[in-house]
Amino acid sequence: MSLVDRLYRILYDAHERYLRTSDIVDALYGDQADGGPLSADNIVRCTIFKLRDRGVAGETDRAQGYRIVDRTSNCLPRHWTVNSRVHTLARREAIAELRGAA
Repeated sequence: MSLVDRLYRILYDAHERYLRTSDIVDALYGDQADGGPLSADNIVRCTIFKLRDRGVAGETDRAQGYRIVDRTSNCLPRHWTVNSRVHTLARREAIAELRGAA
């Protein structure tokens, strides 16, 4: 799964709550012994821009972080289907990533 898709899932599963960059970095790279690349913050910012290019409606707040503002109107990645099983699986995987179990 691509980095853009993983970040989308993390933000989608936050249910319109803001996520700080550090929380996103932990979810993306927490399973790596070194915690991910030194430029992880910049990678997150660039990936957010890629999500916006795909039509994902999001907000950025310097103090609070990033969020998807309207989960019902966002463009899902092309290979995702609008199917409750897919969303349930995505939610479980994102939660596992946030907990560091994945």
